[in-house]
Amino acid sequence: MGLYHLSVKIIGRSSGRSAVGAAAYRSGEKLRSNAVGSAAYRSGDELREGVDGEIVHDYTKKKGVIHSEIILPDGAPPEFKDRQTLWNAVEASEKRKDARLAREIELALQKEFELSEQKALLREFIKENFTDKGMIADFSIHNNEGNPHAHVMLTTRKVSPDGFGKKNPDWDKRENLLIWRENWAEINNRKFEEKGLDERIDHRTLKAQGIDREPTIHLGAEATALERRGIRTERGDYNREIKRRNEARTKTPYQREVEKAAQRVEKIWEQRKAAQTAQHIEKQGQYETETSLDAPSLEEQLRAEKAMQTVEKMKAQQKARELAEINPRRDKIENEFLAFKWELRGLKEDIIAIKRDIPPLEYRAENVDEYVQIVNEKQKATEHPREERLKAHWWEFEKKSYWDGQIRKADRDFEFARQYFTRKFKIEPEQAQAEIERLQKIVRKKELEIAQKEARMNKIYERQEALKTEYQALKLRKDVYRDREQERAHDEELAKIVQNQIQSARERQLHEQIIHELNTITEEGFQKALEKLSYEEAQALLEIRETAQAEGLIKERRRNRTIGRSR
Repeated sequence: MGLYHLSVKIIGRSSGRSAVGAAAYRSGEKLRSNAVGSAAYRSGDELREGVDGEIVHDYTKKKGVIHSEIILPDGAPPEFKDRQTLWNAVEASEKRKDARLAREIELALQKEFELSEQKALLREFIKENFTDKGMIADFSIHNNEGNPHAHVMLTTRKVSPDGFGKKNPDWDKRENLLIWRENWAEINNRKFEEKGLDERIDHRTLKAQGIDREPTIHLGAEATALERRGIRTERGDYNREIKRRNEARTKTPYQREVEKAAQRVEKIWEQRKAAQTAQHIEKQGQYETETSLDAPSLEEQLRAEKAMQTVEKMKAQQKARELAEINPRRDKIENEFLAFKWELRGLKEDIIAIKRDIPPLEYRAENVDEYVQIVNEKQKATEHPREERLKAHWWEFEKKSYWDGQIRKADRDFEFARQYFTRKFKIEPEQAQAEIERLQKIVRKKELEIAQKEARMNKIYERQEALKTEYQALKLRKDVYRDREQERAHDEELAKIVQNQIQSARERQLHEQIIHELNTITEEGFQKALEKLSYEEAQALLEIRETAQAEGLIKERRRNRTIGRSR
């Protein structure tokens, strides 16, 4: 089932990040940063110190990275195909301590597509929206536990053969985001159609899509923290009430149809009890008609003939009762089919909603993991100057003073990264691993819920197929014995009842679709339904069918002759 997600973020020094570190993390590579001085100090992302003051970002042990690629626009230096060269050039082109280094786009990829197809779609999307406009794109595809998604890092400055120039303000306009979102949906939907799949994704909001669901409100940092501790808040209670109303709204049609189906089931069971009683009476009549093995007298023959007439009469009555049960049974199947349709619609909407919840959880876990590594490495960076300070002799005052300054700088750097982590994620760095495990547990729970709902959908599909076969068998059986005028009157009366019961146009349209689907008998469906009929009924039905086909062929020939004469 298609899933849509597209979000845009800024990678900047004001949040304690570096472009080289972000690129290394997303591509799962080991990159060296040449940024020094204030840029390196403000980036807040160095992992360990390398040779000649270089900063090494080593994410080669990161799992889930299955593809990385850089796409250059026309006129860009070819050496920018190298990831380390590209993002070091980006760092060098920015002088401000709060500079915006790159723009990142996170995209959900469709599980229905192969990796090669996902790459092709990403290249088409990037070329049409970014590289054709002069941006350099560095994209990586991740797949963590069945959640394929892509990270696209984009440069913010114009590029020429000489390197980076001025920033382009047109790339920062809000309408670009709407264009990107719509274009990504169009590209994926074209691929769905090309593969012959019914799935589609939609970039619009629920309201714009016409989905009748109340939106919840934003909890905020304080309310979220309290809710996580199990403390109920006013905003949390408000959201829970909205969720309850949404569930009631989606389940109301289904519950109504289930109640109707239950009433009809009770009626059918009463009719079956009456039929069983009649069968018991028929068996008693058969036992009474048994005769001895001796040659029967005339009186005994007359008695036996009368008994057989009684039995035939009871069989005819039983056949009439069975035919009378066809319409109620068909009505029950229609109602049950309609109830399953509503349930399927609710299950599909639930699965879409759950799938929408998973990517933010995955992205949060990924971000927590990325940032806590930065904090940990910042903490490790405070150990080196302290060790060097201890090695200095008591008379090396200048050396001691230098390392004292480095210690203060490393401590400030560590404290800055720690505070930023706490502000961003509302937890302490020591709680990062527990938070990641909590998020992964929620994701697994949601995936299990999706699997359960999909299993329920498969059972409904199987039950619908069985009901469809039974409905068509009843229809064919009635074609053998039916009184056309009486059946037409029944159908008209039933249609009036249905129109009165179904209020909304949406429900009426769905009911008409179900009737059309049940009454459309394919050749395969005809063969399946034929197996449920008795031998006599099947033979009679085949004769009716052959006669109808012959009559249709005669009419077609006469029509063709008439057309030929008129010409």
